[in-house]
Amino acid sequence: MSLDEFIRKAQSEHSQREFDPKLRLEKWLYELNELFNAIEAALIRAGLESKNILNVRKEMHEEFVGSYSFRRLSVFVGEVPIVFDPVATIVFGGFGRVDVRCGAGRTRLIAIDKDEDPDTKIPLDQRDWKWVVSDPAHPMDYQDFSIDKLEYILDFVVKENGRP
Repeated sequence: MSLDEFIRKAQSEHSQREFDPKLRLEKWLYELNELFNAIEAALIRAGLESKNILNVRKEMHEEFVGSYSFRRLSVFVGEVPIVFDPVATIVFGGFGRVDVRCGAGRTRLIAIDKDEDPDTKIPLDQRDWKWVVSDPAHPMDYQDFSIDKLEYILDFVVKENGRP
């Protein structure tokens, strides 16, 4: 392939999947809401009182999507505060990241393409996303997130913080 063919092909592919920050942000907020609703429901089903779950509005500005607000989830298990803190929708290797923290203990939930071999012509906001759990010490090692993994995540961040 010649250089001019390469450039034409790259420009054609780019124009077919033009980045729309408004649509990307809408998708991010939708996926974030779905994640937090599922986590809240699972915690309540497991016996956590709803008064121990706090939703706090957070403001953020990202260069490519602008300013927006969303909810941050704080959970109190006994006296242990655990925060699900969205940090960005534009992240390397993913579509968004939520840090799960308890003091110094932390892990990450990262939204990625559900399809192992995605059709890059489909805009990101029209693709199916899935959440994975990533250990900050080993960011390339991840496991699919499910509500069944919630106990593991909570236990991990609490133990990493030095609590039993």
